[in-house]
Amino acid sequence: MTDGEERALAPAGTLKFLQAVQVDAASVEALMLAFHCGCRSPGYFTHDEFIMGLTRLNCDTTDKLTLKAARFKDEAKERLDEVWKWVFDFLLEKAEAKVRSSSEPLSRCVALSRPRSWSM
Repeated sequence: MTDGEERALAPAGTLKFLQAVQVDAASVEALMLAFHCGCRSPGYFTHDEFIMGLTRLNCDTTDKLTLKAARFKDEAKERLDEVWKWVFDFLLEKAEAKVRSSSEPLSRCVALSRPRSWSM
């Protein structure tokens, strides 16, 4: 690993971890775990994202995280606006990166279409 690379749990490791805490990878619970960790890439948890997320959740064992994850679906309903903003920002950032690499004029249109404020 070079200095510029971050240590990360790759998709195969993420799947094993989710199985260990009894969370389906395609579930709302998995999305909420990524939300709490502030993940920037789907299927990947950097070391810092993982540690910060589990610290925020006050989970230092897989048993604690399994119990907490059982309540993620209800939490997602309660925090829907916040979770939706995180997902939207994540997807928009990925789309903007793709557009920038393929077409400069189109990337300006995407940037201009991005909301300036999220007040709801």
